[in-house]
Formats: sequence, C-alpha cells, structure tokens
Amino acid sequence: MADIAGSGNFYCIQVKGNQKTLHESAIHTSHTQMPLSTHQTYEKGHGRHSHWQVSVFDASQHPKAEQWKDL
Repeated sequence: MADIAGSGNFYCIQVKGNQKTLHESAIHTSHTQMPLSTHQTYEKGHGRHSHWQVSVFDASQHPKAEQWKDL
C-alpha cells in the first residue's frame, strides 16, 4: 500500500462482515456522513443485470486513523 500512496494514486479497500468491528464502523460512518464521492456502474449481460456502487467517506476521524497513515 505504501507504494500506491507514494505514487500519488488512490486505492479502494473492501470491508467485509468477517471484520466485525471494522464493518460496524463502516456502517456507522455511512449512516452519519455524506460521502465525499460516489460512483455507480450498471451492466447487463449473460441474462443478468448488475449494479455496483462505491462511496468514499472521510475516515480521518476514525479512532484508528493514526494507524492508517496515508490511507
């Protein structure tokens, strides 16, 4: 991750339910903050309709933010 941040690029990390505390924190953030940005994609193919949405939130006030420098 340091190489990505050092290159000036951004990255996205998926939060899953098996990381209970982090997952609950992400849900709380999504209910109490407006996203900084959101992107949606719709696809139709192979008999399916798919919808993906990614929202970006400010994590700088999270209790573990100091451990996540450059994130």
